[in-house]
Amino acid sequence: METRQGRARELELSAQNAVTLTRTGLRTLLGLGADDALDVRDAGDAETAAATVDLPQLVAQALAQRAEMQAWSRQVEMHAKELRAEQGGHLPRVNAYAAYGLNERSPEFNFDHDNLTLGVTAEVDLFAGGATSARIEGARRRLAEARALRERTRLEIEEEVQKAFATLQESVARQHVAESSSVSANEAYRLVEQEYRNGAATVTRYLEAEADRAQAETGAVLAHFDAQTARANLQKAIGYWK
Repeated sequence: METRQGRARELELSAQNAVTLTRTGLRTLLGLGADDALDVRDAGDAETAAATVDLPQLVAQALAQRAEMQAWSRQVEMHAKELRAEQGGHLPRVNAYAAYGLNERSPEFNFDHDNLTLGVTAEVDLFAGGATSARIEGARRRLAEARALRERTRLEIEEEVQKAFATLQESVARQHVAESSSVSANEAYRLVEQEYRNGAATVTRYLEAEADRAQAETGAVLAHFDAQTARANLQKAIGYWK
């Protein structure tokens, strides 16, 4: 029992150090100082979140919120406008003009001698040496490249969301199993403890039941935080954090 107690104390110290290092890393990530308060709270029930989400809806939300998808959509829109502008080089350029004046040599203005000129001019390039066609082709190529990169980004985002969603579902299922195992281990420990007090169980059986309970509780805690991590990764994949 002293050996087990010493081992448990070592694990406790290791866990406390891991918590301290994790909090330090979180402070650095959030830009907090050593004296700033840091309150870590549960983000919610991951099982409830997994049961209420819909994968197609999450994918659509990710495509609408992810910054890289928005950037490539703007690039496609910009290059489409550029292509339309370059294609206008084959169209005639029409200009309208108007002029108003007075035909009077004396300093006295006489509006009976005024005149008004209106006109429209049209210009068409009969030969540009292929420069207009080259600009159109370049704009069309840039538009095709932007569309291809936008499509690749869309596929990568969809894959990331699907993987995060599947990981969350698995983590929630593992959490449920681990919690059930913890309940069973606690009940088994309670029964063995009663038998040990009544002299019906050996100390070895008692220690085994205690170790099984501790291991099951540890597994339940780890499974719980694995589910929370999977939930955070899913939120990241859909662009929840900006």
